[in-house]
Amino acid sequence: MTRRNKVQSHRHSLDEIRNIMNSMKTLAYMETRKLSRFLDAQHAVVRSIETVAADLLGFHPEILPDTNQATPVYILIGSERGFWATSTALCSRRWIPYCRWILRANQC
Repeated sequence: MTRRNKVQSHRHSLDEIRNIMNSMKTLAYMETRKLSRFLDAQHAVVRSIETVAADLLGFHPEILPDTNQATPVYILIGSERGFWATSTALCSRRWIPYCRWILRANQC
């Protein structure tokens, strides 16, 4: 009898987990659908910006910087609150000087 109760309890737990997973899947699908509505509008904005930029450069090509004077751009993305406080720990040794400069420039 004890073995049967354990099996039933385990099955009940698995059913609950299945229900939770189905709910999570449904929520993820709803979010995907919601975001896909904005995708077309975002593509239209990008096309518009590219058209305007091409038109501007057609009349004023001198505003483009020289290609030999490129400045590197580093993008650090954090998903936690307090990212700047811990970003130095996230950077590899190669990037630590740049991260320290960014931290000084962006004191929060």
